[in-house]
Amino acid sequence: MQGKDDFEGEILGGCIDSLRDIFNNDRYEDSVALCAKYGLFPSPEDWKGRILLLESSEEKPVPEHYRAMLTALKNAGVFGVISGVLIGKPDGETCFEEYKAALKEVPGDTGVPVVININAGHSVPRCIIPFGVHARVSVEKQEIVFG
Repeated sequence: MQGKDDFEGEILGGCIDSLRDIFNNDRYEDSVALCAKYGLFPSPEDWKGRILLLESSEEKPVPEHYRAMLTALKNAGVFGVISGVLIGKPDGETCFEEYKAALKEVPGDTGVPVVININAGHSVPRCIIPFGVHARVSVEKQEIVFG
């Protein structure tokens, strides 16, 4: 969707709906405090050079929640230090255009590459993307090579 065609790093991330709970108390009143107390969200230094993988659940988050989560990641310093972003295809492509707009706007001028519509997570068909594994992404070849 944007940025350079090739990037690499270890993969870190997850379901954007679940990650959202780290930054707000909508579902659990003590979520933010507990996550802060136990350091459950990586520091910007821990994100440095990694590939952020995000996918949305079958709950199909509304665009406002999707944008809020991306904003929380930006405010946490993630977009300024990662090497790229992989975005899983939303289930049924619900809100796909709104999610794309947020992905273009929220990271701002960080220049971070963003690859969308990966068959990973809660969409069908799906593939497994291992966390903590080094990956090389080639947009031109449409491939992700692990190891």
